[in-house]
This record gives sequence, C-alpha cells and structure tokens, in this order.
Amino acid sequence: MAQGIGIAQAIGMAVSVGSAVMKLQEGQAQAAQMNAMAANLEAQSQFTRFKAKQDSLKYKKQANDELNKILIRMAQINAAAGAGHMSPFSGNAFGLKIRALSVGGQNFATAKGNEDIVRLMGYAQANLQLSQAGQAREAANAAYKKGVFGAVGALGMGAYSYWKTDIPGGGASANYGKGFWGT
Repeated sequence: MAQGIGIAQAIGMAVSVGSAVMKLQEGQAQAAQMNAMAANLEAQSQFTRFKAKQDSLKYKKQANDELNKILIRMAQINAAAGAGHMSPFSGNAFGLKIRALSVGGQNFATAKGNEDIVRLMGYAQANLQLSQAGQAREAANAAYKKGVFGAVGALGMGAYSYWKTDIPGGGASANYGKGFWGT
C-alpha cells in the first residue's frame, strides 16, 4: 500500500509539472503573438507616416504650381500694360494684378491647407498605430506573467496534493512534517 501512495504522489507531481510547463508555454506563445502584432503595427505606422508625407507632396506641388501661375499671370499683365495693349473694357493693370493675386492666393492657400491636412491626418493615424503597438506589447507582458503565475500555481497545487496524499502510517509518512523536499 505504501508503494501505491508513492506512485500516486509521483504521478501527481508529474502531472503538476506538465501542467506548469503547459501554462508557461501558453503564456510565452501569447506573448510572442502580441509582440508580433506590435511589430506589425509599428511597421504599419512607419508606412502610414511615409504615405502621408508622399500624399502631402502632391498638394505641395499643386500649391507651388499656383504660385507659378500667379507669377506668369502677373508677367502677362505687366507685358500687356507695358506694350500699351490694355483693353478699355478689362480695367487697368493694377486692378488685374489684384484680381490675379486674389484668385491665385486663394488657390494656393487651399492647396497648402490640403497639404497640411493630409500630412497631419497621416501622422495622427501613425501615432494611433504606435499607441496600439504599445498596448499590444503591454498585453504580451501580461500574457507572459499570466503564464508564469499559472505555472507557479500549478506547481503549488501539485505540492499541496503531494503533501495531502502523504498519509501518516503509510510508507510516505516518514516525510510527514519535514516539508516539501523532505528537509
């Protein structure tokens, strides 16, 4: 009978150790998955930031094109006024310059505003992705700790079961009261 109790205790401890290893591996696997998700989000964040900058360059070019149109229109007005080819129905050269600056300035401001909006929205999206990556890294840390604590708990339950099956009067009772490792 004493031999059966020793075997039961050994089997119980083996099951506890196996359970502890499984819980630790489960926590490590979840942590690895969350860290991979975080790395993916960080890479997406860099791409989002790059794409926002690239998209904003289109509007920056549009704004610069508007400035060039203003310069060309002003030069045309100056040339026409200097040559004396001003139509009496079109007004004076100064009025035409003001009109060219007004329309061109509005177009420039719109394009410049679009450039800023696109770039800032992309940066905001990239920052959101970085925040999500940080949360995933925190979740990875929590998953790993959960695995470690689960393993410690499984070992603790195994030790308790070992102690509980140590019946006085049996072959295992020689260790009774000496602690887990018989010391």
